[in-house]
Amino acid sequence: MFAPARQLHPLRIVHGTRNDRYDCPDLATLDRHITRLRRRIAAGGTPSPDAVEVARADIDRLLDRRAWLTLPVAADEVELPAAG
Repeated sequence: MFAPARQLHPLRIVHGTRNDRYDCPDLATLDRHITRLRRRIAAGGTPSPDAVEVARADIDRLLDRRAWLTLPVAADEVELPAAG
């Protein structure tokens, strides 16, 4: 299901709070990780309240990466008004 760690590009990886690593090559994959963690919390599939906090912290890290990936990009060249 997951690629071995040695084959992952370090800029694509979001490190979780407990040695979890999320490979995020694109927004769709990143959103799937967030959805999976949210469903795990909602379903009560975590064994302890501490695990819920860890999942929420990982969601926060993934949302930070999502915000970074969706920042608007400024134009490379800005047209300056002609002097005169």
